[in-house]
Amino acid sequence: MSYDLHFTTPKISRDQFEDYFSDNNLYTVEDDQACYENKDTGVYFVFEYNDQPPENDEDIEHSVMFNMNYCRPHYFALEAEPEVCRFIEHFSCGIYDGQSQGMESGPYSREGFLKGWNYGNAFGYSVLLSGEHAPEHIWSRPGQELESIWSWNYLKRSRQESIQEDIFIPTIMFMIKDGELVTICAWPDAISTLIPQVDYLYIPRKQLAPRKWFKKTEDQCLIRMSEAEGILGEYRTDGYEIEACKLPAPVTPAAVHAFVRGLTAYSGKLAGVPADKVLNRELLEDAKKP
Repeated sequence: MSYDLHFTTPKISRDQFEDYFSDNNLYTVEDDQACYENKDTGVYFVFEYNDQPPENDEDIEHSVMFNMNYCRPHYFALEAEPEVCRFIEHFSCGIYDGQSQGMESGPYSREGFLKGWNYGNAFGYSVLLSGEHAPEHIWSRPGQELESIWSWNYLKRSRQESIQEDIFIPTIMFMIKDGELVTICAWPDAISTLIPQVDYLYIPRKQLAPRKWFKKTEDQCLIRMSEAEGILGEYRTDGYEIEACKLPAPVTPAAVHAFVRGLTAYSGKLAGVPADKVLNRELLEDAKKP
């Protein structure tokens, strides 16, 4: 199941289509498709080029179609909408939106796009849960938490480019630890980092690795963020989508180094969970209602 938005006018050439996406490194253009994938957020969707006439009266004549799958976290639409809007503005596109609660022949609006996609996405959740092959378990988090995590990851790249300090900004990731879905970010070697509030800190140690037989042995540690409150608490800062600790740059204090050196190495297992597999808890609960 997916959301389809047709761009009906003007007639866009293949060269125009490819040129439009060629300078954006979030897109891969191949085989009549411009595939968007943001590795920081896990969001993906596609613009598809079409140069074939309609096959029957039910087909919509169009040069390009936007497509994004349903049964996704709601923030997929929040990331996709600006991309759709820019495309429409660049080519002065007419549209056809045939979804339930869709915009039909326009005009296009952000509100209309989000309304149509959210309606279809909610329906997709209900279909996911009602079929014979409904999954036994679905990972979920509250929608507001998902949106905050998405916003942090979405802004990470521009924030890293604009920040005036030598400081690392990690991606927030979902992992399975001991059968539980948790949030994790990396804090390598206790370097200067803007650390978001997560469940666990993953700390690869190289420079701060313990010595064995006069040689450092690289390892990794995993601790609950609450375990680091005593050392990180004084660096808490406001103004971000998620509570965060901003460590001094370019070098962190000796006390922070000593704390990380003293940690026990982690030898357990972690399994990554793609962002598109962590769904909105509220939408799942609504889908379960009779």
